[in-house]
Amino acid sequence: LANYIVDRSRVADAAAGWGGDRVAVFENLDKKLRLIVWGTNWDSNKDADEFFHLYAELMKKKTPGFAVNGLAAASPNSAVKLSKSGSVVNLWITQQLP
Repeated sequence: LANYIVDRSRVADAAAGWGGDRVAVFENLDKKLRLIVWGTNWDSNKDADEFFHLYAELMKKKTPGFAVNGLAAASPNSAVKLSKSGSVVNLWITQQLP
């Protein structure tokens, strides 16, 4: 996040409430698809909100050409979905493999 967000104090504030995470990667080589699921846990709903909004901002800045529709973004070769429930923020990324 710090590489894309100018105000590094916002990144530090968002990271301070991190309570842990899990990542899983699934691939279907026949269909040339990859799914990455990243689940993050935060110390409070407020901490989760900070990360959620900062990551949404990152999605808009990181990948020019992404069409951001609410909390989902898509390009011809990938899609990203960001969701929040209480103190949990989940990110799903699908990618077309070469």
